[in-house]
Amino acid sequence: MRQILRTAIVGLALVWIASVLTVTAQTQKPAAAAKPSVAAPVKNPVAPTAESVAAGTIVFGRFCKGCHGVAGAGDGNAVPEGYEPADFTDAKWDHGSTDVAIFKTIKNGVPPDLVMEGWDGRIRDIDIWHLINYIRTLGPKTAKR
Repeated sequence: MRQILRTAIVGLALVWIASVLTVTAQTQKPAAAAKPSVAAPVKNPVAPTAESVAAGTIVFGRFCKGCHGVAGAGDGNAVPEGYEPADFTDAKWDHGSTDVAIFKTIKNGVPPDLVMEGWDGRIRDIDIWHLINYIRTLGPKTAKR
């Protein structure tokens, strides 16, 4: 009888250990795979179509209008005191005039004090390109792409 009891206890212990190891293995995050090195684009890969501009309008409304204002004039109602957001309706591009420079500004923020925080990880890259296509519709058409 003792032998049966001992075997049952050892068996249950092994089942418990196996289940703990299985659950642990399933809940641990896999090691992050190395991201392939991708060269930054040298121009906007998204054509400024009506569909792209419409998608950019949605992104602007969700993430940007609080500070940059409904019309993009830098007059939003969520601007922290002492900050002056860029005005997209004028001819001056404060943080780069090319689409790639604007992309980097949106993605990484405005250094050195990050007066505008970076949106990397919160706005997908494709949506940043759509956003740039929309922003281009707000000001003079003389800006570089």
